Amino acid sequence: MVAANVVYLSMTFVLYQIMKPREDKKPLNDFLRPFVALYNLTCIFLAGYCAVGIIMHKYNHPGTFMCNALPLQDTGLAWLFWVFYAQKFWEFLDTWIFVLRCSFRQVTVLHLFHHSSIAVVVGSILPYDYGGDMFLPILLNAIVHVLMYSHYLCTIMKIKTWWNQYLTSLQLIQFLLISSQNILSYRAGPECGPPDWAKVLMIAYMGSMVVLFGHFFARKYILGKNDASMCGVVKTNSEISWTIYRGKSTLDKKGEAKIRIPMFQKRHLHTEHHYQLTPIRGAMPNLFVSDEVDNGKFNVGGGMAGKQVSWQVHVADQELEEPKDKKQ
Repeated sequence: MVAANVVYLSMTFVLYQIMKPREDKKPLNDFLRPFVALYNLTCIFLAGYCAVGIIMHKYNHPGTFMCNALPLQDTGLAWLFWVFYAQKFWEFLDTWIFVLRCSFRQVTVLHLFHHSSIAVVVGSILPYDYGGDMFLPILLNAIVHVLMYSHYLCTIMKIKTWWNQYLTSLQLIQFLLISSQNILSYRAGPECGPPDWAKVLMIAYMGSMVVLFGHFFARKYILGKNDASMCGVVKTNSEISWTIYRGKSTLDKKGEAKIRIPMFQKRHLHTEHHYQLTPIRGAMPNLFVSDEVDNGKFNVGGGMAGKQVSWQVHVADQELEEPKDKKQ
């Protein structure tokens, strides 16, 4: 666990040093897209394999909510738990993909802590509870990851998903159920489930996740405010910030104008652009953007000769990974 985290953090630092000078240039999005799609597919398969395996085992051996004895004669659950644990290291690629795409805002301290600490938490407990009460956190987390990485894969394929808006709620439910199981197990005594230190560790870790995700949920969905503090853990593009360029231009004899955006930044060349055109001193129902932003310039047409147009260009501060929807 220590060696893997050293490699993880070191690789992240090295990639950051390599990619940071490329921030104003076109990142590796097109080149990485097939790999990211394949990566998401493997995460779906691994998480789904664990979830289906645990469900099938519990169907034949229901057990209880807590205080489940280790199935020493059945290594099936132990294998599923190991696959789940190994996937935590595979998911280090989340961070490296962000860096290679120059999505540096996603690589927060919280993001790094989440990826490194979850491997330590799971790896520390599994040797002592490889087939008992750990079935619940692994089952719940695997189900959430199937939905989460399925959403990412659909995003790459330009397919909207209806379940994306429920992911944060599902994660909160997951944390609360796992916390409840370990609290009840701790109160039942050391003979119930994993060692007491493992229960305390799980309670503390799940409690921190409840606070962090609960804060994000409250600000985003209850107060309706943007909160970038969970960026990289709750991997959503609804927190994208926008830069607005604005100005006025006079149309030529053909009712057209070639507009150069003042102070246009190179880092906005390959991000998403939105336009707003407002005719001045007269309606222009046929006014339109004839050519989108290219190297800091765009064209409008369909207006009236000699008239002025007020324009705004809204530019995302990083490349969007999914189409805008009602959540944004």
